[in-house]
Amino acid sequence: MARPRKDGLDYFPFDVNLDYKWEAVEACHGNDGFTACVKLFQECYKSDCGEINYSVVIRRKTLEKKLNFGEELLRNIIETAVEVELFDKTAWNERQIITSNGIKKRIDSVSKERKNARKRSETSSSPEKLPNNTRINSEEVHKEKNSIVKKSKEENIEKEVFDIARKIFPGTKRGVDTEWENFKKKNKDYAQIVGKLKLAIEKEITHKRHLKKNNLFCAEWKNFQTWINNKCWEQEFTKIEAKKTSNQFNGIFSEEPQPIC
Repeated sequence: MARPRKDGLDYFPFDVNLDYKWEAVEACHGNDGFTACVKLFQECYKSDCGEINYSVVIRRKTLEKKLNFGEELLRNIIETAVEVELFDKTAWNERQIITSNGIKKRIDSVSKERKNARKRSETSSSPEKLPNNTRINSEEVHKEKNSIVKKSKEENIEKEVFDIARKIFPGTKRGVDTEWENFKKKNKDYAQIVGKLKLAIEKEITHKRHLKKNNLFCAEWKNFQTWINNKCWEQEFTKIEAKKTSNQFNGIFSEEPQPIC
């Protein structure tokens, strides 16, 4: 029996550091504006076309009920989001469609991959195209496909976790794709390591802050590639404590030598 055709996405990327568009909506409408826009993004990504037709009355009423918002409030939030180009102006003004270029690109990319996957599946399961005496175990094929899909999803999540660490790193860094490929190349067990990066960077930020506060030498940040290549998430820091000397030294503070960070 053929599998049901899947539409839309199960999840979508959501940055930790949101841009001014989101801030503008939240500034105008508070938490209601933020919540409404997140919900609208979810509804867009659920569809196979990546959009919401707000001109359809039943669609509009359903959204209002889901959000527990009145028609006027929801429309005002949408128009603010359109004004700051969180949603596409042309689509809204001409057809009352809620969507964006980013949503469309992601939906199109996934739809194209699904279409190609269906073609490969149909080709591999067509008896007339198989060599003689060749049998395909459909269960094994499905297991293999599920494994590939699962691995792809897991790597996407790991990459997002990596990008969070990359973004908070204070030193020089390159784009996420370049840094991610370097990280995987240098660390075969990257899946076990990636979750440690953010905490390690935050610890080093705190350590450097304490060094500067106590007027101790503090080296400049390495660039992110060097930090990764040197496995700096493994480094340990000595606790910094300022000690007072006896009064005969006129109250001058002395510090224990600290390793160069």
